[in-house]
Amino acid sequence: MKSLVRCILSLILFYLISHSGYSQTVEYDYKTTVNIFNQAWNTGNYDLLDKVVHPDYTKLEGDLVLEGVEPLKNYVKEYRASYVDVKITYIDEVYGSEKAAINFIIEGTPKETGKSFKAQGIVIFRFREGKIIEDHSVFDQLLALKQQGYTITRPE
Repeated sequence: MKSLVRCILSLILFYLISHSGYSQTVEYDYKTTVNIFNQAWNTGNYDLLDKVVHPDYTKLEGDLVLEGVEPLKNYVKEYRASYVDVKITYIDEVYGSEKAAINFIIEGTPKETGKSFKAQGIVIFRFREGKIIEDHSVFDQLLALKQQGYTITRPE
């Protein structure tokens, strides 16, 4: 009798699980993904981007829109080439379901001015299948330019 009850309970449990829309969700380590992304920016190891960036990736930064991993690699390469040094440091990271918000400090010395700057910014990441599908970033470029000696003048 006990084995019959166990069998019936097992069948009921199997039925409930298979018909309740239950599905196993894969847990991704977004923090590691985002930090590998930052490592690629800081070191120039562009191949790291292949590991963490989704093939359908989009970058949004002001008027800039990049689509795909290879355009991102070229952008990072050109960006780093315009600096004597550049470093991005994460100071606050918030992770949610399929998204992350990172407050960062960017500092560097552009080759054009030779004057270093340090400014804060934020980037919002979206993820798909464990990889970065989109990032939307901004930083205080006005402060960065001011530190390099630029001034803003009112148009005539």
